[in-house]
Amino acid sequence: MGILSNLTKKAFGIAIKPKDLGNTNMSKRIVTDEDGSTIIDSTNPIYGKNPWDTNVIFSNENDLIRKFREMGLNVYCSRAIDQIVTECISNNDDTGASVSIDLSNTDFDDAIQQRIAEEFETIQKLMDFKKKGESIFRDFYVDGRAFFIKNIDKKHPEKGIASITKVDSLDIKKIKQVHRVVDPDTGAFIIDKEDEYFLYQPEDRAGITSTDAIVYSKDSIAYANSGLYLYQQESASNNILNNTSSLTRNRFIISYLYPAIKPLNQLDKLEEAQIIYRVSRCAERRVHYVDISGLAPAKSEHVMQEYAKSLKNDMSYNSTTGEIVSSSGVLNLQEDIIIPRRNGSNAAEVTSLPGATEVDKINDIEFFLKKLYKSMKVPLSRLDDQATSFLGRASEVNRDELNFSKFCNNIRSNFDDVWIDLLKTQLILKNVVSLKEWNRNYNSIIFKYASDVYISQLREIEMMQEKVNILRDSENYVGKYFSKAYINRNILGFSDQQVEQMKKEIEEEAADPQQGGEDENGDMSMGMPTENMQPLQ
Repeated sequence: MGILSNLTKKAFGIAIKPKDLGNTNMSKRIVTDEDGSTIIDSTNPIYGKNPWDTNVIFSNENDLIRKFREMGLNVYCSRAIDQIVTECISNNDDTGASVSIDLSNTDFDDAIQQRIAEEFETIQKLMDFKKKGESIFRDFYVDGRAFFIKNIDKKHPEKGIASITKVDSLDIKKIKQVHRVVDPDTGAFIIDKEDEYFLYQPEDRAGITSTDAIVYSKDSIAYANSGLYLYQQESASNNILNNTSSLTRNRFIISYLYPAIKPLNQLDKLEEAQIIYRVSRCAERRVHYVDISGLAPAKSEHVMQEYAKSLKNDMSYNSTTGEIVSSSGVLNLQEDIIIPRRNGSNAAEVTSLPGATEVDKINDIEFFLKKLYKSMKVPLSRLDDQATSFLGRASEVNRDELNFSKFCNNIRSNFDDVWIDLLKTQLILKNVVSLKEWNRNYNSIIFKYASDVYISQLREIEMMQEKVNILRDSENYVGKYFSKAYINRNILGFSDQQVEQMKKEIEEEAADPQQGGEDENGDMSMGMPTENMQPLQ
């Protein structure tokens, strides 16, 4: 097709470009980082340099990713993440595929659509997505980004992608290197040329980033992000864009877990405080009141020390060996309390100090646990192990479950960028479609994620039942207030192609009694044998 260039000299991998870009007079552009790219000036390379250095809650972007991964190991966060991942990814579909592709809205012919579906299955097999899908999706949710290297045989690129390698988010960054000029009309900086690539700089076990880096071309890496951004001020001393202003606002990708940082920290601190309080106050303790009336201060202090020493010294005699064993313990807050008395106070006395009461109250912990789930957009009903399972009926759908479903769909749509990128490279390398055809249709491609079969069937049956009921109730109004086309389009939800298909099937069934048409007696057989059928009594 003449759209593949040779491997670039500056970067590993392939670059998919049109054969003839033409003389395009583009409008003036400003620098943007809508995909979380690190933007640098063409005269200021980023090799061996960390552009983000903040003092908010992390020192750099990698520290923030480590923080998210640490949060993912927390028992409460881990359980909530499992709820989200299992809702987004399921392997219970009858077809056995975790994700399927819908090309009905594209203008590809049937043969091309079949080829595209086959190549999409190939991509899933290369990723081993049926087996590793939940793990891949969980990493994407926790890190807020995902990177996959497309390994291609340079000698036979027409064979498509040979293998797909997942890259740790700590080791790779997307870079947008721009060359800026001053606009003669306004005096503002505008983009004259930009180059996008991925910089691979792995860390060693000590967490030190290597100064050696590998540059991958933009089309060699499939990349998706959460679509969530954190804006950060960058000081003039660390200004990687060399702007004239003292401060530059930059943004970078954050994880879906970012809103849960504060609630999780509060919950952890509260749990630790509860444990310390209960351990220190759980048991009753003896209180010794020692009478030191009439004793000099030095003598009274000696008496108190000897009394305390007598309480923590335990002398025992071993009749077998004839030895006397002395075991000493340290007096602490868990044991006895010694209080001196003088000046006519009561005589020596030993009493008890009761332990803490109502240690079984955990209302405050439950409050912050609910706050954590809310920050992660997980319904509170999923927090209770004894809660009734959601079976998909409309009467059981609450607002939280509806919002949770929309949230999961949003995560899926963000991950779809990986499928789009991998599929684009595969189809163009194998000459299935041209770059022009792909750019015209890729926004119309729909990826359908498998869900639990039983719940999906219940939902479909209930929806069909509601449509049939509405159709029956509106039968007297068809032709008077509603047209048949309106009923098909707005109540049954049929597309024009489905309407034509239904008409064709109805005509075929009407002409063939075995397919549900009328038999020789004028009765509807519904495709069933009628010789042994008896009327109901």
